[in-house]
Amino acid sequence: MCQNLQVQVEELKSVNESFNLSIEELYKVWAIAEATLRERYAMIFAQCEKIRLLKEQSDTFYEVHSEFESETVLDTQDNSEKDLILNLQTQVKEYELLENVEQMKSQVLEFVEKLHISDQEMKQQIILFEKDKQMFLAKNKFLKKVSSSVQKEYNNLLASNDVLKHDHSLEKMFEMIEQEYESNVSKIFITSSTIETNNLELVKEMGDKTF
Repeated sequence: MCQNLQVQVEELKSVNESFNLSIEELYKVWAIAEATLRERYAMIFAQCEKIRLLKEQSDTFYEVHSEFESETVLDTQDNSEKDLILNLQTQVKEYELLENVEQMKSQVLEFVEKLHISDQEMKQQIILFEKDKQMFLAKNKFLKKVSSSVQKEYNNLLASNDVLKHDHSLEKMFEMIEQEYESNVSKIFITSSTIETNNLELVKEMGDKTF
């Protein structure tokens, strides 16, 4: 019976080691998710900056156009020449502005496509993380059940064996496994909470930069 108990304890240790590996994998998924979010919001900020610059160029164009109109009204000399210069410069500015607008449209379409792909990847990573989380919690539930069963069997054996009464090694091992179990459950919820918090912080950070 003692040998059977030792085998169960070894199996319990093996299961606990697999949980520790699961924790490491979950941290890797979290790191990938955070990197994807930062890349996504960096793209959003870059596009907002380009739109801001385009707006500045547009404002400059209309300011120049307004100045030429004012000069034409105030100075009637060589009116036809002034009109020609004004028209030519207006056409150049309009052409440059249209080029910038078309370029911006192309960049925005490309950005929207990348953002859509990024969103899909992010959603997939979150789904995988939730699946891993549920699997991890199920394993921990099983571990607690097995640990309780082995502990009960050990207590029964301890009550009928004078030698084991003075051997506290298995008891310490049970305590260690129980502590690791509690630690693993705590880690998974902390990781899940951290991902949600970082998502909100990134959204706020990019919103502050944009406005």
